[in-house]
Amino acid sequence: MGGNAETGLNTTVAGLSTGTRQFDWLAADLNSSKPWKIVIMHNPVYTASPPRDRFKANPQLARNLHDLFKQKGVSVVIQGHNHYYARRLMEGITYLTLGGGGAPMYDPIAVGLHEKAVKVLHFARFDISGKTLTLQVIDDSGNTVDTRAITLR
Repeated sequence: MGGNAETGLNTTVAGLSTGTRQFDWLAADLNSSKPWKIVIMHNPVYTASPPRDRFKANPQLARNLHDLFKQKGVSVVIQGHNHYYARRLMEGITYLTLGGGGAPMYDPIAVGLHEKAVKVLHFARFDISGKTLTLQVIDDSGNTVDTRAITLR
């Protein structure tokens, strides 16, 4: 996609560089007039464990995506890849890392940047009522790990 020459681990995110077909498609798709804009992606833009952060080598790429999300009114970004639960609020956008679906868990590292980051098997439930999205994260024993109300931006 485009003329990006990145290889190796960064090939999974290289297609999201500004001006590539994938970035342009995402920008166009986010032009929707629907009130709730939720982005779902595998590699986290902002993560609680830098060793598995595929955007680490290119922080400008993460910033470009975040700026696009902010410009287009994205409220929530659901991310995977890292095997734990983490929630981070950045300039009105809630970034969720939901990586607790069954693979071995590991410890989140950059906990100070996140409102919540825990090593736990989990799933998430989302309920939207008007301008409020209620998030509930539940562990494999049925206990609530996190609850958050997110208001439409």
